[in-house]
Parts: sequence; structure tokens; C-alpha cells
Amino acid sequence: MDGYFKEREGQQRSRLDEVALPVRTKQAVDWEILGSPNRYKKKFRFKKRQNLLNFIADLMRYEDEIQHHAEITIRYKTVTIIVWTHTLNDITDVDREFVRMANEIYKDNHASIDE
Repeated sequence: MDGYFKEREGQQRSRLDEVALPVRTKQAVDWEILGSPNRYKKKFRFKKRQNLLNFIADLMRYEDEIQHHAEITIRYKTVTIIVWTHTLNDITDVDREFVRMANEIYKDNHASIDE
């Protein structure tokens, strides 16, 4: 877990361009946009419970680092994340960066269901 953050010390995080925004695919494997208020939602599935725990720990450390927190629901080996900027009741650049980092943390934890 600590290795993830140590690797990234000193690295600049790139901002997510509108063109590069994640979109929902037919398999529902990426983020979808919900309305009222606008917000991102994604379910992450895990083959191993330990991968889920590592993902949550890294994601929560990232949330604390940026002081932006998502709604996180854990059900067995599935984590559902919903994120938006509550003060504006809308999606902002902070949320776009959050979804990009959540995807990266998921990938870096080798948390794919296809392991």
C-alpha cells in the first residue's frame, strides 16, 4: 500500500481533459453519469477480497490527500463509488480527476476481476 504513494511522490498529476473523460461502455465497466444532481458512478468488482481492501485503503488515502470524499458502498467483492461536488451539486474538475485516479488506483492494485 505504501509503495503506491511512494512511487508517485514528486510526480505531477495531469488534469483530465473533457475529451479524455471516462464514459460508460456497453459492459458498464466505466463511469456513468447520473442526474439530479449530476454525479459519477462506477462499480468496481474484485476477484480477491484483499484486492478490494488494498483499493479502498489507497482510495481513502487519496481522498484525504485532496480533501474530496466520495460516497463508497462495499458489498462483498464489489465497491460502488458515487462522486460529485456537494457544494455545487454538480460534477467539477475535482471529480473528473477523482475518477481518473480511482481508475488508476484500481489498475495499479491489479484488482481486475480477470486476474
